[in-house]
Amino acid sequence: MKKTRYTLLIALGLIFICAPSQDIHAQGKGSYRLSGGSGFFIAGYSFLDLKGMNNRFRPYGIQEMEEGSVSFGGGGQFMLNNWVIGGEGHGLSGGTSENQEYRTTHSGGYGLFDLGYVVYSTPLMLIYPVLGIGGGGMVVSVTDRSKTPVDFDDLIKSPGREAYIGTGGFLLQASLSADFYVLGSRGEGGTGGFLVGLRAGYLWQPGSSWYFNKDELSGAPEAGLSGPFIRLALGGGGHGRSQKQNQNK
Repeated sequence: MKKTRYTLLIALGLIFICAPSQDIHAQGKGSYRLSGGSGFFIAGYSFLDLKGMNNRFRPYGIQEMEEGSVSFGGGGQFMLNNWVIGGEGHGLSGGTSENQEYRTTHSGGYGLFDLGYVVYSTPLMLIYPVLGIGGGGMVVSVTDRSKTPVDFDDLIKSPGREAYIGTGGFLLQASLSADFYVLGSRGEGGTGGFLVGLRAGYLWQPGSSWYFNKDELSGAPEAGLSGPFIRLALGGGGHGRSQKQNQNK
């Protein structure tokens, strides 16, 4: 898992670093500088690193959690000379898993500052790698169903039927984005209108300390927000296109 994680991050990072020079080299004379902006709603699916936590649950008969989560949020960005600068925020809802004795759930959220570069553009489409930096966290709950109270006084007498543990901190994200302008005006001078975008990449949470009531838990497994994701973006925006000159005339 770690090897795959680092490989994906390095690969996407290299794409981002090489993007400006490759864009100029590939398009040469007649390439464009893009400037503009967009805003969008984002929804998709994230695959979280919960295997270590589930392995610790199993011997105690606790229901294992699904290692995926529905994500939803929004973002905005502006472009200046092909550079893409923006931000995004996401909420994560992992649903509920249960057996006869226990119920488990997980949820979370995070926010990122993004920096990208357009490597391919047409009046219809933009493609650009993006690196994001930010923070976030997630919460896991474990409920003992065999002791679920049916009376208010029972709950007051013995409230310790459910435990919440959390993790969070610094996050890095590497992704590849493709935006399509399906409605509105499109031309060599600029594009604007309704936007449909695709996002795919990897989110990395270095370190995975877990806490209960703000106290760090010793011996906690390595688990957290790290994992690949795929998302759909819906929104609007536009950009102008100005031709840039080849310096090697």
